[in-house]
Formats: sequence, C-alpha cells, structure tokens
Amino acid sequence: MTVPEIASAWMEAMAADDTHGYDQGSRWGPDYDCSSLVISAYKKAGVPLTCTYTGNMKADMLAHGFKDVTKKITLSTGNGLKKGDVLLHETKHTAMFIGGGRLVHAAGNEYGKATGGRTGDQTGKEICVAGYFNFPWQCVLRYKGEDSGAADPAPAPGGVYIVQPGDTLWGVSQALGVDMVELARINGISNINLIFQGQALKIPGAVSESDQPEDPKPAGTVSVELPVLRKGDTGGAVKALQSLLLNAGIDVGPCGVDGDFGEDTWVAVCDLQRASGTSVTGEVQGPEWAALITPRG
Repeated sequence: MTVPEIASAWMEAMAADDTHGYDQGSRWGPDYDCSSLVISAYKKAGVPLTCTYTGNMKADMLAHGFKDVTKKITLSTGNGLKKGDVLLHETKHTAMFIGGGRLVHAAGNEYGKATGGRTGDQTGKEICVAGYFNFPWQCVLRYKGEDSGAADPAPAPGGVYIVQPGDTLWGVSQALGVDMVELARINGISNINLIFQGQALKIPGAVSESDQPEDPKPAGTVSVELPVLRKGDTGGAVKALQSLLLNAGIDVGPCGVDGDFGEDTWVAVCDLQRASGTSVTGEVQGPEWAALITPRG
C-alpha cells in the first residue's frame, strides 16, 4: 500500500470504530479532534510530522513530502481529488479525502462541543465518513510521491464512467464534477437511487448530440424521479439533498453531506421552506426539490 492508502485506511477504520470519538481533552488517543486525527493518520503511515493543530499543518506537511495542489482541484465539487488528500482550513477544520466522493473528519462530541463528552463515539458521527463537501477549504495538500496517479474516480475512455461497488449517483456526480440531475437525464435514469455495479454512465459534457436521448425534455425541466424525503431517511438521495442545500447556502450541520436525514438536515429543510415561502414541514417533496434545483438568476 502507498502512504496515502495507509493513511486513508486508518482514517476509515477510526470512523468505523466507536471506541474512538471526538474530544480535545484526549485528542491524541483514544479520542481525537479534526487536526490530531489527520496528523495521526499520516504519522501511522510513516510520515514524521511534528505539527499539532490546523494552524501549523500546512507548513509542516510541505516540509515533509507534501505539495499544495489547491489549483488543481475544483473545491466546490471535489473534482480532481485523490485518495489521501488533506483538506484544510487553517483556522477552523481539516479532513481527509478517502476516494469515492467521500471524506473522513472528526466533527464534535455528542454535545456538539469540543470537550466534555464521554470517551468513544456516542453518536456514530463524532468521527465519521461523509460525502465530500467544501467547508470551505483554503488548501489541499497531497503527498508528493502519489501525484502521478489518476484522480478519483477515473472515467473510462470515451467519456464513460463504470460504476464501482458502493457508488451512488450523487457520489459519482460529485467526484466527476458534473450535475447529478443532468447525469441521470443523459443516462435515462428515472430513479436516482438505482444504479448498479458495472453500469456504464455517459458523462455530461463528454458526449455528442447523437448520444443524447431522443425527444429531450425542454430546457429547465427535471426529467428524473426525485423522491419524497423525511427525517430518518438515508442514502444517495439524502446526500443529493444535503449537497443542494449547501450549494444554496444552507448549513446542514457538522457532518456535512453524510446521507443521513437527521435533526440537522431537518432544520436545514425547514430553513429552506421558510425562505421559499412553502409550508414548514421538514419534509422534502416537489416544491422543495424545485426550489433547490431551479437555476437562480
């Protein structure tokens, strides 16, 4: 395994192990905060880092085999990221991209605070895997030895992406930097929750007019089935909802785009409904999707 692969695997294992949670009082184990988690991952992979918090991570990582690749990345979508990339806001937060449109980060204890919680992950979200989101990040740091590899995910030749195990339509769209609704439309996908391993997806912008479906819908018409969503739902459709909320400037909570329609997402939907003048129910139906997807002038 490469250095970033080892670091990424350790991060993902920590997210899956509820004996480790978030607490700045024991931030070098068994609990962690956002910076000690990322720093520890690369130290476990053999990089002799000496940094201790977000404010000195960049300088120390640049001195220990990393390079600043921010200009290569579309931060709004994550397009161009590779496994092991360190996402950094130098005064507020850091996370690690682990591939497949996902990141791992430490995001607060069970009380939503930095200290005072119990050891371990009480909520399943203190250290968690989330869909990529732009915090916003100020820079992206990449271990130099891995810069020759392909970005994640790599489309097959001819503007086609082959669906891999665990992929969601939302995750593929974010990793490729394309619109999910358009990706569904040009591939004739009517239910955004249903894609399958081995499926060949044509990539918007990489297909000719002759590849488009016959009798396309008029411009501005959504031609995919967008489900009703409510608190307790999980999955790719919830990730799509959370991503659209973030793009609209509505906070979805510390775990970001995690595919879990919990209390934070419910509050975000209520905020959307108040802003758009619809009934405040916390449930996502046609009017809510329309408010998020309709282009704004």
